[in-house]
Amino acid sequence: CTECGKKLGSKRALQHHMWIHTDEKLKCLYCNTYYHSLSARESHVHSVHDKEVNSDEVKYDCENQTA
Repeated sequence: CTECGKKLGSKRALQHHMWIHTDEKLKCLYCNTYYHSLSARESHVHSVHDKEVNSDEVKYDCENQTA
């Protein structure tokens, strides 16, 4: 990562990591909480709302629901 120097295993991992260096956040699909990463939001949705995250929902949310 050019921002913090963290080494990541793939380009995709770097793209996901870069979210922590921006002001953009991903909104939960079911409540008003926000997350810096897809994996954090998916974990929240699964544990708090007891639901699986559909890939179409993730794509829609990433394109239209950032803060």
